[in-house]
Amino acid sequence: MTFAPAAPTRRQGLSAHLSSAKTPHGLRMKRQENFRKENIIIRAAAFFTSQAYFSGMLFQSVQSNTA
Repeated sequence: MTFAPAAPTRRQGLSAHLSSAKTPHGLRMKRQENFRKENIIIRAAAFFTSQAYFSGMLFQSVQSNTA
C-alpha cells in the first residue's frame, strides 16, 4: 500500500504539464497553422510529382504501343 499515493501525484503532474502546454495559446495556434500550411504544401508537391510520374509512365506505354 506504499505505492497508493504515487498515482494521484503523477496525474497532478500530468495535468500541470498539460495546462502549462496550453498557456501560450497564440503561439501554439501559430505553430499549428504553420504546420498545416507546410503539410498542405508537402501534400501538393507529392501529388504533383506522383501525377507527373504516372502521366510519364502512361506516355511511355502509349509510345511503346504505337511504335
